[in-house]
Amino acid sequence: MPTLCSHHLCNGCSACAQICPKNCISMQPDTEGFLHPSLDSQCCVNCGLCTSVCPVLHPTDVSDSLTGCYAAYNTDEPEREKASSGGIFLLLARWVLNHGGVVFGAAFDEDFTVSHRSAETEEAVYAFCGSKYVQSRIGNSYREVQQFLQAGRYILFTGTPCQVLGLHHYLGGTHEKLLTADIICHGVPSPDVWERYVKERAAKDNDGILPKVIRFRAKETGWSSFSVQFQYADTWYSKRHYEDTFMHGFLKNLYLRPSCHNCIAKGIGRVSDFTLADFWGIQRIQPDMYDNRGTSLVLLHTEKASAVWKEISARIKADPTEAETAVNSNSAAIISVDSHPKREDFFARYKNEDFEKLVWELVPKEIPVKPTLKQRIRAKIGRVFRRFLCVLK
Repeated sequence: MPTLCSHHLCNGCSACAQICPKNCISMQPDTEGFLHPSLDSQCCVNCGLCTSVCPVLHPTDVSDSLTGCYAAYNTDEPEREKASSGGIFLLLARWVLNHGGVVFGAAFDEDFTVSHRSAETEEAVYAFCGSKYVQSRIGNSYREVQQFLQAGRYILFTGTPCQVLGLHHYLGGTHEKLLTADIICHGVPSPDVWERYVKERAAKDNDGILPKVIRFRAKETGWSSFSVQFQYADTWYSKRHYEDTFMHGFLKNLYLRPSCHNCIAKGIGRVSDFTLADFWGIQRIQPDMYDNRGTSLVLLHTEKASAVWKEISARIKADPTEAETAVNSNSAAIISVDSHPKREDFFARYKNEDFEKLVWELVPKEIPVKPTLKQRIRAKIGRVFRRFLCVLK
């Protein structure tokens, strides 16, 4: 039988499942809810393709050299408002669509599970906007990307660094019309934990009826102190990220995938063309680029990325920055987070106990530093200004 990646190192990229010519590998949830490859040995022909495309078993050497590094944001304020950070993704997606291409990204399903899908219109691309702090189901996305490339179409594939790495291994390298964009990733929480939280939240807020919209990164309270929102038909739930239970446990590393604590995709060098992320610390490093409405850190890894960046730059306010300086305030780019010491305790109990009570018991709430009067006034003015722009648009 072929050798698959060990359970604790597997990042769930799904390359092995999609490369299998007999479809005898499927991605199945483990006891913690993370997807792992499951092999049906009865139909396996031992071709070895699954082993050959595994990015863990066959690490990729990449250069740390960049073709560009910027603090940036989209100058279209309504588009920037839709984004978690500076709204650069929409500009990349529009460039690909205008060239007859297809965009792949993570979107909420009807039950707010998260899966990768394709989009060929700008309206469909909006489903990919905004952060989704849960590991998406890749499905057949890699196969679909390959089919579109073979048909001569441009592709923009966005995902976590390990997902982009999985696609790179599946395709066997780069392609002329393929653009990839990854993120600076803190880690991916268990999909099962997220699904249970959504149901528990709905039970407490809305008699068990699921929300119409969920936003992990609502900016009404400012980009730096974003809120988690569940919008129901007649009511809504909104908490700052340090007050929401799921975000609190996520940021404290309580229920991340084991491989996230030893991530093979960390580093300034990436196989992707672009890395898009929040530029945390921008107010100290380049204060002229900070207005608390979202500033992106953009790393350009290839000449192809630089060429596209030049074409979309008319819609971007950008300021070059030093990668080393930027990464110092965004250490998740190069350093894996530590596992929380009570992680095993959480997973032993979460299926049978109240989620909120369990998280706050294991990871007590910290008292945040309140924003200054000047910061509150600036945030209020920003909200009024953004609403005014939206009305004009």
